[in-house]
Amino acid sequence: MVILAQHFRKNGGMVSMNGLRKMVMENKHLNRIIFASTASLAVIVLLLTYILSSHYETMACEEIYRNASSSINQTTSTVRFLSESVNSLLLQCAQSPEVNKLFLAQKYSGTELYNVKRKLDTLRFNNSKIYSIYVYDKYGKTIFESGEFSQGFESSAADFYDTGFVEYLDKLDTVKVFTPVVRTVPVIRSNAPESSIKVLTFFYFEPYFGAEEKNTILAFNVDMRWMSDALGYFNGASPNGNNIEIVSRDGTVIFSGKEAQIGTQYGDAEVLEKIRNAESKYGYFVMDGAKRLISYSRPNQTGYEDWIFISSSDLGMVLKPIREVKHFVYLFTGIILLVSIIGLVGILLHLGMPIKQAFNKAKLLEKEQEEKRRREAAEYMKLLLAGDMEENTNLIRERFEQLHIAYDFSAKNRLVLISMDDRNSLRRRFRSGYPEVVQKINEKLEEVFGRYYENPIRVDWQDGITLMVVCFQDMEEEEQKARLQEIFDEITDALQQELQCGVSFSLSSTGQSIKDLPFLLAEALEVHTYRYLYGYGQLLTNDLIRDEKETAYVYPKEQEKEILSALFAGKEEEALAAYGKYVEMLYPMTVPEIKISFLLLADAVKYASRNTVVETSNVLLNFEQFFAKIQSLETIEEVNHLFTNLFREIAEIIGAQKSTRYAELVDQVKCYVGEHYGKIDLSIQEIAESMDMSGAYLGRIFKQHTQMAFTEYLTRYRLKVACEELLGSEKTVNEISDSIGFTNSSYFYLVFKKYLNCTPTQYRKNEAKE
Repeated sequence: MVILAQHFRKNGGMVSMNGLRKMVMENKHLNRIIFASTASLAVIVLLLTYILSSHYETMACEEIYRNASSSINQTTSTVRFLSESVNSLLLQCAQSPEVNKLFLAQKYSGTELYNVKRKLDTLRFNNSKIYSIYVYDKYGKTIFESGEFSQGFESSAADFYDTGFVEYLDKLDTVKVFTPVVRTVPVIRSNAPESSIKVLTFFYFEPYFGAEEKNTILAFNVDMRWMSDALGYFNGASPNGNNIEIVSRDGTVIFSGKEAQIGTQYGDAEVLEKIRNAESKYGYFVMDGAKRLISYSRPNQTGYEDWIFISSSDLGMVLKPIREVKHFVYLFTGIILLVSIIGLVGILLHLGMPIKQAFNKAKLLEKEQEEKRRREAAEYMKLLLAGDMEENTNLIRERFEQLHIAYDFSAKNRLVLISMDDRNSLRRRFRSGYPEVVQKINEKLEEVFGRYYENPIRVDWQDGITLMVVCFQDMEEEEQKARLQEIFDEITDALQQELQCGVSFSLSSTGQSIKDLPFLLAEALEVHTYRYLYGYGQLLTNDLIRDEKETAYVYPKEQEKEILSALFAGKEEEALAAYGKYVEMLYPMTVPEIKISFLLLADAVKYASRNTVVETSNVLLNFEQFFAKIQSLETIEEVNHLFTNLFREIAEIIGAQKSTRYAELVDQVKCYVGEHYGKIDLSIQEIAESMDMSGAYLGRIFKQHTQMAFTEYLTRYRLKVACEELLGSEKTVNEISDSIGFTNSSYFYLVFKKYLNCTPTQYRKNEAKE
């Protein structure tokens, strides 16, 4: 109203829609009021719609139930009338003197049978609902029947056509007197196909003349068509599509508008179960999402106390108009409510931006303070572990409280040093993702240690090394080690599966107070150095180190000589075997002594390679890197791999050098033979002396390189020259034999024929012809 008054004054009492719209848009307070009022009104409309629709639906259900209940009551009355009338006739018939005579076998004459039949027929004709009457003589096992399509008044039980009735005679204990049973009776007519009819059979039986067993047995079969005609009126006259059905407690359909269902099992087991479990004898409930309304009655009347009267009504059709209106109102008010909420949220976001910024700033400040506290706690723990703090226990406790470090000062403690295995390989594999890998490893450490110990403290000591301080009360040393072994196994398995990496544990001994932490750290670091010997993926304890026997340092000089001798002789296998002995002699030494020994061996290899072809090795050319790598490697296995590669490279260089040198020597021998093959006494010894070498050594080299002995090569060379002379000159065979170094022509003939399968003369003739 105030806004409208201002608008009127501003426009001289005139209403301007554009001006009014502009005023509303600019007034944020008014916007909030409009949106809030609209949203509130929409909520009120929704609530009223829900309440009214629920009320009308309840009223509709009550009205449908009243109509269905009236139909059920009428049906119940009809059934009760039928039951009472039939039961009365049963009782009269059973007490009739004529019928009583039928219960005693052989006590009746033909005239008496005729009178009984006429009485039963008269009784049946006077009651159109009775289809047939059975009287059973148990002693004579005879059945007397009065029926429209009877096959004879008297029949034996064994030959009686209604086998269903005969079966009931053997199980009368399961049948209640005056309680009808739904059955199907065969109809046999002459000159017509056999058919059947559904009946309600009312039984009456009792002991006769003080007998212990039931021998007075009567049965009235009531035609179900009569019952369908009587009850069908209520089904057709019931409003809202009521469909009344009668079902026994065992689920057998006694009556239904669908005749085919009579005598079968009731189809809706859920409905039947609800009625059975209901506390009230009558009532209603809804099914199928409020689409059906089920009304029921369980009258406690003799003869049909096990029957359930069920009426199913189409509730969805009745409630359809109400629900359509309700859904429309829900949709319309929902849209209005959504628009109002969006408007309110927009205004609140606009107005709440400064608050949100202030909240985010406070949250960021809190996060920065938490990070600062963590850094301070980490720095303090590092100083405490390094022994740089001379504070007493009380001051340490106060500082822990300030930094929110949880620690049990009354407990014993232990320090576990966790080192990442093969950090260099991890860096190469993950590159820029290496910090995330380290973070995941630390998270896994905190998770697993946190499950075994209360409030473990993690300290990032340096790259690849994390310290875990754990506290415990009254735990034996063996139990402690077993627990740490479980932790180690779980962590290594998890890291291997998730990141394909591993860690090693180095354990300190048990400390008694917080002041022992520097000593525990020094001990764990000493234990950690022995990972150099035992390799990656190990849990090392102080006990393991104490088992090592300390010996005086003696450098294995003899093994070094064996290595160098075999290595520079090109004998790789012998050099590696000598290196294995060298490493075995290093194991009793301390880790620093072992590292020094490896450095001395590397320096010896470098010194021995001077002025040799081995000096061109890639490793020795970059010897400073090789030397530094030996110092940086973390395990003795890695150092062994490094030296093995060096020895293999040196052996390959020496082997290549030998191969080149041998080829040169063989070429010199061949050249000498080419110049002096005519000398009769030419030998490898003569050639070796000209080259200042041993004849045997030169002979071995020649045979190894050419795969033939020197004498073999000389003979073949002389024969080659002889063949050339035979074809290219007119010299005689004797002249050629003398010129190429054979002692006589006879020996020349023998050698020539051995290698060429012909004599020199034949060779000359054959080649001349070609």
